[in-house]
Amino acid sequence: MLATLVLILVAAPISAISLQAGPIEKVFLLLFAFTVIGTLAGESIPRGLLSCCLGMLFAMVGMSTITGASRFTFGYTELMAGFTFTPMLIGILVMPEVINVIRRRRVPHHEMMITHSPKPEDNRISFKEFRSVFRTILKSSGIGTFIGALPGLGSSTAAFIAYGEAKRTSKNRRNTVKVL
Repeated sequence: MLATLVLILVAAPISAISLQAGPIEKVFLLLFAFTVIGTLAGESIPRGLLSCCLGMLFAMVGMSTITGASRFTFGYTELMAGFTFTPMLIGILVMPEVINVIRRRRVPHHEMMITHSPKPEDNRISFKEFRSVFRTILKSSGIGTFIGALPGLGSSTAAFIAYGEAKRTSKNRRNTVKVL
């Protein structure tokens, strides 16, 4: 909701500024993206940078939008359009889950089920719990609005940065979920 309000109020002035961005600004935007990846890499910064480089390598497959030259197609016309984002994303996100399911196969199914309480109030967040995370919601919304508005980074990066900041400033770090 915050991002929608900001978009309505600030989209026109920001678009005028972004049209003036040249090659130098794009290089600094890439450096900023690498910095973000470095902070999100967690315990293994080389692994995070390696995954960033692999992502850039996959993004280079196909036809150049500027020169029209084919890059990394190896003579296959099917690769001229590049990798389509959705199947590649599904493959990247599904494979670790498939490996986890294979590893957890020894665990009985009744231990893996999510149970719901028969009392409806137990299945909802209370006002006290909501109030305790309200500052984090506001901070994450602000971060998501700013980072999501930057060209080339998008909502996924904004979500990871907001999560990283929430985890970093959490009073009880044991209750935060490990991602990556």
